[in-house]
Amino acid sequence: MKNIKIEKVIKADDLVKVVLTADGWMPTTFIFTGNHITCFGDIDSFTWQCTWRTAQQILLGNCYAKDTFYLTEKLEHKSQLLEWDDDLFNKEMQEIKEDLLNDFDTAEERDEFIQDWEDNEYLLDGVDGYRLSCLDEFFENIGVVDYYEYYDRFYKLPDQYQCAIEFLRAIEDYFKKLKENKND
Repeated sequence: MKNIKIEKVIKADDLVKVVLTADGWMPTTFIFTGNHITCFGDIDSFTWQCTWRTAQQILLGNCYAKDTFYLTEKLEHKSQLLEWDDDLFNKEMQEIKEDLLNDFDTAEERDEFIQDWEDNEYLLDGVDGYRLSCLDEFFENIGVVDYYEYYDRFYKLPDQYQCAIEFLRAIEDYFKKLKENKND
């Protein structure tokens, strides 16, 4: 996103409203109140349920936008927004395989693991966002425990979510600069 601009800021008791634009985008509104951050507008609508007083913290230049993983865990209805991505699945499975291979101490253990992987790889052909049972069986057959922890890696959030994060970073930076200028 280019040329993000803060167009309007409204402050009230336990509420901060920020309206932003960027080149090629219509205005988007963010509201920080209570333990929630909500945005709506051209990028879509998202709500984060937070553990901090969002209006107070954003005025200090903090909404954890730099820690995307942490903030994403606060996203409401995340499971409804996640989209299965076949390319991501294939890429992540390769990374998982390489990570698991690093856990073995001997070449013999690695060779046995690779053979188990190859013998069960046919199960991955039926995996998609709706049919994960083959993936369960695959991981069980190669001896992986707690394999369900990998599942979020195969899904992505809509592209608009990344735009919302960029806007949040811009808001965070805006208020950090305001705070720094007050302290000078």
